[in-house]
Amino acid sequence: PAPQLTAYPGVGSLTRALLEHPPSVVKRVIAIEDSPGLLPFLEPLAAADPRLHIIRANPFRWETYSDLMASPLMADVARHPWEEVHPGLQLMCRMPLTIGSEQLMSQFLRFAPNRAWLFQYGRLPMGFLLPYSLWDRLSAKPLDPTRCKLTVMTEATCHTRLSLPLATLQPYAAHFHPSPSQQDLRRAQTAVHISDITARNKGKQLGHPYVSASFTPRTEQVVRRAGLDHWDYVTRMMFVSRAQPVSEAIDRLGLGGKSLLKQLKFDTSKLVKELEVHEWTQVVDAFVDWPFAPSVYMIQGMLEDVDAVRSSKA
Repeated sequence: PAPQLTAYPGVGSLTRALLEHPPSVVKRVIAIEDSPGLLPFLEPLAAADPRLHIIRANPFRWETYSDLMASPLMADVARHPWEEVHPGLQLMCRMPLTIGSEQLMSQFLRFAPNRAWLFQYGRLPMGFLLPYSLWDRLSAKPLDPTRCKLTVMTEATCHTRLSLPLATLQPYAAHFHPSPSQQDLRRAQTAVHISDITARNKGKQLGHPYVSASFTPRTEQVVRRAGLDHWDYVTRMMFVSRAQPVSEAIDRLGLGGKSLLKQLKFDTSKLVKELEVHEWTQVVDAFVDWPFAPSVYMIQGMLEDVDAVRSSKA
């Protein structure tokens, strides 16, 4: 058995469930949490069961995971071939209701193609409790209004599925801490009935519905072949014109971008938001082979400029 990693464990409900298994199944649990209001819930568990190790650090910071991987707690974790899902090690995380959750989720996914971060140990299965609004973006289908660059990166890197029916974790107040106030519930339009769960949320308010989902990295990582910088650039620039046909939006990749159309083997009258991963792969591969494509250094600068403009408008 390998360690079970929990990020943002909160009051420790999942941690308790893991510790109910015998040591032959769960060797140790590593909980990453730094909230002063939540640590008092975890510390008695650690005192009662020496298998629980609390890392008092911010789960959002990458140094937290680097330090963990270099620590004795991970020294005995075996590395497994990429062709098989790691049989012991797994990560479980409850994403908070903040904009940072989307950024953190994006970073988790981006490490899979190059087998970096915790993926150095193999195809690490991950379980998440996600705000419904984030799951909606991660799992959006072609033509869905929430389909975005993050959706494409999710599809390209992982197999995903809901691990519990949507209704199981509703209503919020019956399953999560802290309990929302009546004002929170009104603001969050919290789902009381399953028919309410997809109601548009008015911001990231306490009480917003959560879902349980599993993410398993794909054996074949198409992003790895062309490189993350190229995928970032192509998807970000083309999603600016998500409602346009590919035949028009492709000019956003650079002067003369329409010359790439002849290399694409799908109907380029499709809208950008309709494209599936195998079609995105064709676009990215054509861009990589394009003699007039911006260089990697230019790409990085362009992406930084786009981020700067977005930040200035936020």
